[in-house]
Amino acid sequence: MNPIGATKRPARGPDLAFLKRKAAELRGEVIGRSHKAGSAHLASCLSCVDILTVAYWHVLNIDPAAPTAEMRDRSSISAIRSTALRVDA
Repeated sequence: MNPIGATKRPARGPDLAFLKRKAAELRGEVIGRSHKAGSAHLASCLSCVDILTVAYWHVLNIDPAAPTAEMRDRSSISAIRSTALRVDA
């Protein structure tokens, strides 16, 4: 289940309004979850939200309805706080 609502990559250029709105939602999730966990390490999480947003909703070929699809893109991201990566987990 993906509460943030991932969609397939658009055929045309990026929908900047959508990406900005999605990044703002993710920032809110990061801040809320960080507060709930009592963590103070927000800078590294918030600094990568734009990159993760564009990658997930525009660049990568990911379909949450078909997580085992043969032709899906796979991504490995390191050195980024797990809070930002687990926003929709």
